[in-house]
Amino acid sequence: EVLAKRPDGYHEIATLMVAVSLFDTLVCKADASGAVRLQCNLPDLSTGSDNLVIRAASALERLTGCRRGAELRLVKRIPLAAGLAGGSSDAAAALAGLNLLWQLGLDFQELARIGADLGSDVPFFFATPAAWGTGRGEQLAALTLGRPLLFVLACPPAGLSTAAVYQGVRLPDQPQSGAEIRRAAAAGDVEEIGRRLHNRLQPPAEGLCPAITRLQA
Repeated sequence: EVLAKRPDGYHEIATLMVAVSLFDTLVCKADASGAVRLQCNLPDLSTGSDNLVIRAASALERLTGCRRGAELRLVKRIPLAAGLAGGSSDAAAALAGLNLLWQLGLDFQELARIGADLGSDVPFFFATPAAWGTGRGEQLAALTLGRPLLFVLACPPAGLSTAAVYQGVRLPDQPQSGAEIRRAAAAGDVEEIGRRLHNRLQPPAEGLCPAITRLQA
C-alpha cells in the first residue's frame, strides 16, 4: 500500500516483503591495486559508478576508510527493471561480501543502515526471509511465515522505472492496513493470502506497460 507522498520525494508505504529463490551471484576477490572493478555477464548493464554494487563498495570505503580494492564479478539472473529488487539484492551482497573480504567487522544492522542510503529495498536482504516494511520500505519488522510459499514469476518483455510507476500512483482515501495479510502469512493460510493480495502500484504499472494486464489473463 502507498500511504502518502513524503517531503523528501519518496512515498510512505506499507508492504509485505518475501524473499524468493531466484538470485544473482556476486564473486568478490581481492585486488592488490586498491581499485574496485566490476564485471557483469550482461554487456548492456553499466558497471560504472552508477551501478549499485559499485555504489555499495564506495559507501563502505567512504565510511571505513578501507582502500584494499576488490575485483567483483556479477552474474545476473534476476530480470532488470522487473520490480524484483535485483539491483538492491546485488548491493546487499556487495556490502556483505566486501565486509568479509576487507575484514571490516560490521554486523548486519550496520550494513542495513548503510544499505538504506543506497536504496529502500537493500535493508530487506539483511532481514530475510520475510518482513513487514514501512517508511519508504527500509523500516523492517521481522515476519515468520507459517509455511513455505510457492510463486510463479511472470516477467513482461519491457522493464519499468520505479520512479515512473510511483509518479502515476493515486493515493487512497482509505489505505488498506495489511493486518489481514500479515496474519495470513504468519498462519501459512495460502488461500487467505491470495484473497488479500494488493498492490497500489499495479494500476500505474499497467498503464505504462499493457503487457502486465495481459499476463494476468
